[in-house]
Amino acid sequence: MSIIEDIRTKFEALMPYMDEKLRRLWSGVEAVSLGKEGIKTVAFATGLSSKTIKRGI
Repeated sequence: MSIIEDIRTKFEALMPYMDEKLRRLWSGVEAVSLGKEGIKTVAFATGLSSKTIKRGI
């Protein structure tokens, strides 16, 4: 399973339980854990905007 598939699977499992704030925080943590290309990767995998992800960092 690729990193993008892993992120997408986690996001889809958690999405029904997350409000906007928790989506930002979760996506920010995922992006930071991936390093340099984290924001772009998480945005691609989840469909969240990079602005939303940056607000979670």
